[in-house]
Amino acid sequence: MVKEIAPDLPPLNTDRDKLKQVILNLLSNAAKFTEKGEIKIAAWRENNSVKLTVSDTGIGMKQEALDYIFEEFRQVDMSTTRKYGGTGLGLAIVRRLANLLGGDISVESEVGKGSKFTVTLPINLPTGERRTVNEPPKV
Repeated sequence: MVKEIAPDLPPLNTDRDKLKQVILNLLSNAAKFTEKGEIKIAAWRENNSVKLTVSDTGIGMKQEALDYIFEEFRQVDMSTTRKYGGTGLGLAIVRRLANLLGGDISVESEVGKGSKFTVTLPINLPTGERRTVNEPPKV
């Protein structure tokens, strides 16, 4: 796995557990659909947001699949379910968590060339409890 984390990335005031789940789901999908090649995670600041991408050189997806892959129980097609397993909930969960954190997710993909998921999150969680990702939870 290749990591490109900007050295000037500020502390992110967000829900650590939700962010961790987003990253784990995206990395899990990348690993599942990339038998050979590369998986890359990158993060950088853009204005008052942090951009986080998980990209791979895996099987990729058709353009029309990008319209529904974030829906619950939807996968690109049933043959991938048989070959790779899964319920079709991972990306729906990722989108829901990104939205709860005040952000969103987008995807770019091409069959045979891989996929790139980009999560955009505000540096400061808009409402509720704020906790820096590097801080331990308050007890």
